Amino acid sequence: MTLLLNQELDLSLQPGQVLALNGDERGVQLVCSVGRLWVTQADDQEDYMLSGGDKFVVSKPGTVVVQAVRQGKLRLVPATN
Repeated sequence: MTLLLNQELDLSLQPGQVLALNGDERGVQLVCSVGRLWVTQADDQEDYMLSGGDKFVVSKPGTVVVQAVRQGKLRLVPATN
């Protein structure tokens, strides 16, 4: 499924559930409001753990993977150009 992110989108993720963003999503913010989320992006040696209140800004083109470690809520905020 392809999403064209032009407005904020709130998602609930169950433990182990995975969300993959494909393409060039640079500038999109991933905001964790509740729970614990693991984030990795293409061409980045680091992995990131987000907890309630943390955010991650996509900085590289390519696939971004988000997996819920604990049940979580994720807000996708579109890039501002």
